[in-house]
Amino acid sequence: MNIITLTINPAFDTHIEIENFILGTENYAEARSRQAGGKGINVSRALSLNGVDNTALVIIGKKNGREFEEALEADGVKYCPIYTDGEIRENITIHSCDETRISLEGKMPTDEEVSALFEICRKNVLKGDSVVFSGRIPKGADKKKILKELKKLSDDGVKLYIDTNSFSLDEVIKVSPYLIKPNRNELASLCGKFERNAGAFRLAAEAARRGIGRVLLSLGSEGAAVIGDGFGFYARAPKIVVKSTIGAGDSMLAGYIASKEAGKTESEALISAVAWGSAKCLRDGTLPPLSQDIDNLEKEIKVEKIQ
Repeated sequence: MNIITLTINPAFDTHIEIENFILGTENYAEARSRQAGGKGINVSRALSLNGVDNTALVIIGKKNGREFEEALEADGVKYCPIYTDGEIRENITIHSCDETRISLEGKMPTDEEVSALFEICRKNVLKGDSVVFSGRIPKGADKKKILKELKKLSDDGVKLYIDTNSFSLDEVIKVSPYLIKPNRNELASLCGKFERNAGAFRLAAEAARRGIGRVLLSLGSEGAAVIGDGFGFYARAPKIVVKSTIGAGDSMLAGYIASKEAGKTESEALISAVAWGSAKCLRDGTLPPLSQDIDNLEKEIKVEKIQ
């Protein structure tokens, strides 16, 4: 089966290490790294590094696009670019006692460029193939048009994975995705109500009953759950020493997709998802998980049914 990721709002992920960051004064950085990013790109890179074939469709700003493409090529990501004027935005993460993230706005692609991305996607997918749409939609983008394009893919039998906080719950339901991947805060935003685990599980189950195939719910250090209409599983995250959480949710989604493409069950796919997300946290910056770490962590993860 074919896997395509869609990224209309990519970013450079810049990571700065400061041992004791103090707000309101001059701070001296100890280290800096820079990676091509954006949620769809992160999914593609995690899949590619772990031997899962996929293609990233991405809208690239011409001004600094060559650097972005060189980074993708160095990471072994197979990609198809749609070029736009302007430059790719930047996300800055300050790593100190915790992670402080600053996300900058970039140049908004034109409606024609977004349409071109979806046209390429439709020409290269068949019924049963997987398409990942993730990341924040740029300000001013035509959301209704994007939702219409996603609905076309879903109507054509494509397995549509959505990971964005740019849509309302009703909008997502109309698209009929195969899966959505919110974290607990994003689920609360969708449903208008914050709950701890048991309550969050009920919210996810209600979303599934209303037309979403399944909800892969990220719970951070507590693990994750996958919940559909009539089924639910929870897996606790293994204990690890975290280097960076940036991109962990994207790696979690990549692990779930890789497992499902290999014909695994929902509970097995959940184990993979938690292992991939946890393994990513063992690496610096936005670097994807390593297969050896994934294999080791999968042995520690147990799944329980959600009653």
